[in-house]
Amino acid sequence: MLFQRRLLVELLANAASTLLILSVVLMLASIAQVLAHPEGLTLPSLARILPIFAFSQLDITLPISVLVSVVLTYGRAAADNEIDA
Repeated sequence: MLFQRRLLVELLANAASTLLILSVVLMLASIAQVLAHPEGLTLPSLARILPIFAFSQLDITLPISVLVSVVLTYGRAAADNEIDA
């Protein structure tokens, strides 16, 4: 049971960090695309648009972050000979 808790904690930590990194990268890419066409775009309006960008990217970043966290966690456990893969 202790091993399963440790795996769960590691899975959640990997998923959260991967989700944060992917969200920031995709957010910066979206902001760069928006700023390439600055017709009437100001900094306050960009600040209002940021949450919309963040929520619109969750359908992409959430499954990818879960997949990456599972591969990293179980790959590391198999490399440490904790489980047979």
